[in-house]
Amino acid sequence: MMLLLCLVVINIPSLIVWAKHLKYSYSLPSDPARYTSLAVCSSLAILLDPSKSLPSNMNLAKFTSRLTYIFTIAMVLYTIESVYRLSYFVSVTFVIAAVMQM
Repeated sequence: MMLLLCLVVINIPSLIVWAKHLKYSYSLPSDPARYTSLAVCSSLAILLDPSKSLPSNMNLAKFTSRLTYIFTIAMVLYTIESVYRLSYFVSVTFVIAAVMQM
């Protein structure tokens, strides 16, 4: 849930711009958070499904944890320069967790 809160805080400027231009149009033509939000919402639908259980394959869990660790290192390296990349790394982390639970 902390990752989701981080993603919401990063995408607040898009929400503010959308709210200010709501009287002109219901969509932003160049919304940078559109695809990351779509990926995170669909991943959360899988993660929060109560009928899905935790995976029993430990090799897959180890691989996923290592992949998440690699993404964390890449996130620290590349988001120092520009914060907008953080939302992409967070959405990929959600997608990895959702794929593991499928």
